[in-house]
Amino acid sequence: MGSGDDSSVAAVTRRSYLLVALVYAVLCVALWPWPLLGLLHVESSAVVAGVGFFASGWAALALFRRGATLGAATVRLVALLAVPLGLLTLSLLWRPNCGFFQGLGLYVLFTVPSVVLAVALAWALDAAGWKRRRLWFGLVGLAAALLPVGWDLGLHPQLYTYNHVWGGVLGPIYDEELAVRPGLFWFRGLTLLWALALVVLGDWMRGRRRGWTWLAVGMGIVGVYAATPVLGFNTREAALRDALGSHIATDRFDVYYDSSAVSEGDLRVIADEAAYRYERLREELGVDVSGRIAVYLYPDARAKAMLTGAGETSVAPVWVSRPRMHLTVGRFEDSFAHELAHVFAREFGMPVLRASPAVGLVEGLAVALEPPDGRPSPGAQVAAAVRAQATAELYARGLAEDLVARLSPFGFWTGRGAVSYTTMGAFVRHLLDEHGPERLRTAYRTGDFERAYGIALDSLAVGWQRAVLALPPDPEAEALVARRFTRPSLFEARCPHWVAPWKRAFRAGADALEAGDGEEAYRRFAEAARLGPAEPAALAAWGRLALSHGETDAVIDTLEAALAVVDSLAASPVLARLRDAHALAGHADRADTLLAEALAAYPAYEREARAVLRLRAALAPEALRVLLGPERPAVRAERLARFGTPPAYVLAGLLWAEADDFARAVRALERASGRVPAEVEPVWLGWLARAAHAAGDRVSAAVFAEQAARRFEERGEAAAALRMEDYAALLRSLAPTA
Repeated sequence: MGSGDDSSVAAVTRRSYLLVALVYAVLCVALWPWPLLGLLHVESSAVVAGVGFFASGWAALALFRRGATLGAATVRLVALLAVPLGLLTLSLLWRPNCGFFQGLGLYVLFTVPSVVLAVALAWALDAAGWKRRRLWFGLVGLAAALLPVGWDLGLHPQLYTYNHVWGGVLGPIYDEELAVRPGLFWFRGLTLLWALALVVLGDWMRGRRRGWTWLAVGMGIVGVYAATPVLGFNTREAALRDALGSHIATDRFDVYYDSSAVSEGDLRVIADEAAYRYERLREELGVDVSGRIAVYLYPDARAKAMLTGAGETSVAPVWVSRPRMHLTVGRFEDSFAHELAHVFAREFGMPVLRASPAVGLVEGLAVALEPPDGRPSPGAQVAAAVRAQATAELYARGLAEDLVARLSPFGFWTGRGAVSYTTMGAFVRHLLDEHGPERLRTAYRTGDFERAYGIALDSLAVGWQRAVLALPPDPEAEALVARRFTRPSLFEARCPHWVAPWKRAFRAGADALEAGDGEEAYRRFAEAARLGPAEPAALAAWGRLALSHGETDAVIDTLEAALAVVDSLAASPVLARLRDAHALAGHADRADTLLAEALAAYPAYEREARAVLRLRAALAPEALRVLLGPERPAVRAERLARFGTPPAYVLAGLLWAEADDFARAVRALERASGRVPAEVEPVWLGWLARAAHAAGDRVSAAVFAEQAARRFEERGEAAAALRMEDYAALLRSLAPTA
């Protein structure tokens, strides 16, 4: 080969590498404007890995055609990943990335194996000598990028997927904390094993036939796939059942749960709630669910994340063959009816995916069909948001126009979650009330509103806007949207996926407290308060155990100083704990002032928190110390009841309920009958109803719920009354003689 040929090859080689670098540079500049993608973390790593796979593979084909060696091409193409690494790191100049080092680790884990695999695939295709090798590479790459997603999410009860081309998705977009499972590391190791297999194949086709190498690599790949259930590439339904361990069957549901986290009383309430909500949704939507519904109840978000990839987010994957939902025990009351609505909607969704092409309708339908929760309706919240100056910019395009935009995936998911969910819920509720379920089912399946309603979507939106804006002002709704609608979405978050150190310490403290280790809980909560000096949850938790240790002066000094930096909308727990401290110190006047301030800081819809605060304020100092102690709920309940006062009986009843001894909870709550403060009485009746229900006395529970509804109605608290009326209807349907 002459010098001219050598220089020509060198020029083509340089051009190939420069082209890959240019692709990376253009990609990163395009990602920069996007808050979630323009920084070094899991989402950007997946994008770079996917683009890098194809860019590196096509470049490698050109390089091998001109005589490049496998080692040199691999090293240089992997080294080019420094370009996107540098550009995504550069965004630190204008966008914080608190989880940079986690993002760096995920970047290496996602991108390097993908590029190595791409070069290995190019090596094998080059050796095969096929025509249109670039096309073959693209087809193989697309198949590897897309087909496993259908296998993972379509045939397994999980919300994560790992991928040889672009790394994978670790869980739902709404989860704050990533579920980095051990299976991810094993899977990326498998990616490298596949790359080695392709290299061996390429060598074999080039005449370097080392049979023992091919046999070893092949056996390694087969062994890894055989160990898939152990390594965690997928989660099989049988694995979920084994992990949870317990099961009950009702007429419509199979409930799988962890018996250490769910009591007999809890199961009774869960079964009753499931039966009642099913009948209500069947009546309202005019459809039935085909097949039994699997309900997986996890003890906590961490266990759920490790098994399914979804931690805090409750999910009902409608695209799988059998209807199912995944929830934590603590989220059942809030999330079950919402997820059950998704299960019903799969009956009239579009084929295969069983959802709606108008994405906003998916969550809007579920929100619209949620039972009353004691808070203002979605329509009242939207009306309050439009009127409030602090949140008016959320609907800057106009309410009707904004609604239409939120029907699309981009408009729905990039907006603030609370705003998108509530807006679409209010709209779907309006459609159901005005036009019934049949037309809504058609619109849901097709996304074509004009075909379903005979009215253009814009006109439907304008009609809904008029109805919403005609609603009377609601002070509770104004307080609620001030807190909910101002929370930034994941796309707006300062540091998405980053869990602050104070929160990690707080979780550790909560775990220790639940395990009965008061000293470890105190140490962890103290750490959380130190790391999060403006975090109300951390301050209140530390203050509770510090007061039980007799550190009254330290709590007063710390919490008084914290009031200057704590967000005023979230200050109620700090004010309440500071009131406890001054009460224990004998500062009656300051304690009374703080009680008034705390009650004013708690929004009106936080009725149970306000009632507990009033009851705490009525306790004698010795009883308050017992209540604040680190002992298990049953121990504190026993000691608290001995004080023999109505507030002590009520709070002891709540502790017995927390300890899952619902019969004793009912007895303790009833001992306060006739002596409960008027401000607390409706809430107390609601507590009695729930405790009696869990104890198995649906008749008495229905009576208590009806009484609570009447008291709330007399006080003008319509949303709370509606919630208790709904609960009474549930109980009456199961106990007709009530």
